[in-house]
Amino acid sequence: MGRFISKHPCDLAPPKQPDGKDSLAAFNEHIATAFEKGFDYFEWMHKCADGTIFPATVLLNYMKLKDRDILQAVVRDITEQKKAEKEIKEKNMDLKVAHKRLSSLNKDLEQKVKERTTE
Repeated sequence: MGRFISKHPCDLAPPKQPDGKDSLAAFNEHIATAFEKGFDYFEWMHKCADGTIFPATVLLNYMKLKDRDILQAVVRDITEQKKAEKEIKEKNMDLKVAHKRLSSLNKDLEQKVKERTTE
């Protein structure tokens, strides 16, 4: 536990975030926001002790406690959520393709019905 507390949050992140920003610079911006607004909530890529990278949400809460500035971080692994979001996007694309195909088939059918009706 002591090893975790003594680490800077960037020690637990890849060098760069998915948007290309340097993790240290980006996290310092989030810290500044938390100190200014009292909190900051954002998505972040974290790194496990074994080096595995995983997506997370981070909630930083700033408070004063006995004249000390305290920054609390709550980190939640959202790997499963991201997998589900990806699956939903893929299924939506499949549905869009199927809808487009059905619309085309429907137009063809309507045209054939018109032709047969005029006959």
